[in-house]
Amino acid sequence: MFSKEIYIARRKALIEKMAATAPEGKRGIALFVGNVEAAAQYKDNAYKFRQDSSWLYYFGLDEPRYGAVIDLDNGEETIYADDVEIGDIIWMGPQPSVASKAAEVGIGKSASYGALSVAVTKALVTGRNIHFLPPSRYYNTMKLASLTGIPEELVGKVAPIAEDGGRHASEELVKAVISMRLVKEPCEIEQLDDAGALGQEMHSIGRDNIKIGIVEQDIVGKMEGLVLQKGWGVSFPTILTQHGETLHNHLHDKIVKPGKLMVIDAGAENNMHYASDFTRTYPTSGKFTTKQREVYQIVCDCNELAFSLTKPGVAYRDVHLATARKMLEGLSALDLVKGDLDTMVAEGIAGLFQPHGLATTWVWMSTIWKISVRTLWATIRIRSAPTS
Repeated sequence: MFSKEIYIARRKALIEKMAATAPEGKRGIALFVGNVEAAAQYKDNAYKFRQDSSWLYYFGLDEPRYGAVIDLDNGEETIYADDVEIGDIIWMGPQPSVASKAAEVGIGKSASYGALSVAVTKALVTGRNIHFLPPSRYYNTMKLASLTGIPEELVGKVAPIAEDGGRHASEELVKAVISMRLVKEPCEIEQLDDAGALGQEMHSIGRDNIKIGIVEQDIVGKMEGLVLQKGWGVSFPTILTQHGETLHNHLHDKIVKPGKLMVIDAGAENNMHYASDFTRTYPTSGKFTTKQREVYQIVCDCNELAFSLTKPGVAYRDVHLATARKMLEGLSALDLVKGDLDTMVAEGIAGLFQPHGLATTWVWMSTIWKISVRTLWATIRIRSAPTS
C-alpha cells in the first residue's frame, strides 16, 4: 500500500468533487464493493485473487470481501468486513483486525460485512442518493443489486442520479473518479516505471529465448516465471505467436520455425497492481527479410509520427487519421494497396491493417502479405508505454 495520507487525500478530493453535483444534504453516500474470491473447481480452490482497481485507489486494502461507504454530506467513512474466526485462524494463523486494517488507510470506523446492507438500507429508506461505480465482476453486480434493489441489468448502466428516484450506476461518481485517476500522482508514476521495467525484462527474456525448433510455450513459461518471481503476475494473458494475424492468439503450442515473425504481446503487473503492456515483433531466424523490414519500418515511422503530433490541444482523432495516412502511404509505395490516399483514409482502409484504431498505449499494427498471392500472412505490432 501507499501511505495512509495518500488514501485520505484521495477520498477527501472525491468528496469535494462530488459536492459540486448536488446541494449539501442531498449528496447521499458513495458505495464501494471490493472483489471476492472466485472458486475454480470448488469453493476452497479459488482463482488467484485480484482486487478491484477503484477500490485499491481509494482504500488500498488488497483482500477479498470488503466494502465501504463514504457519506458525501458529513464526510464519515466506514469500512465493512469480517474479522477472521477460529476456523480461519487454524489455517491462516492470527490475523490483524479489520479495525486495524482500516486505520492503516486512515479510516477510524469499521463494521461487519453484513452491516453494509443495513447502512445502505438506511440510506434508501431516508431517500438519500446512492452513488456507485459500474461493476466488472458478476458477484459485485449481484451484491449491488441486492444492496440497492436495482435490477441486475441496470446496475452496470451509467446514468445521472434521477430526481424521480430512478437509480443506476452513478454518472456523477464515474466522472469524479475518472477525473482523479486520469492524472497520476508521483507515487503512481514510480509504480508505472517499476511495472515498465519489469515488462521490459520480461520481453528481453522472450526475445532471447526465440530458438528454432522449440515450443512457443517454452518461451512463455520463462517470461511468466520472471513476472511471478518479481511481481504479482501477468497483466493479461500472454500473446506469443507466429500467427499475428490472429490478434488475440493465446495458443502457445506451435514449434518455432525459420522465416516466421514472432509477435509477443505481454505485460507485467507489479505487486502494487500497476501494469505494463508492450508488443514487439521478432524474426524467428534472427533477421528480417527485405519485405518484412520494409513493412516493419512503416510501423516504426507511424509510431514516431504519432508521438510527434501528440500535444495538448491536438484532437485524438486527428493523430489517428494522420498515422492512418502515413501507413497507407508506406503500403502504397510497396504496392500493397492501390488508390487515392485521401479516399482510402476517408473509407477507413487503414482499419484492415490496424483494426483497433490508434490505442491509448500506442498500438501500431501492419499486415504483411505474401507478395505472390496477396494473402494475409502476419501481423506486426509495437506498443510503447505502460498502462495502469
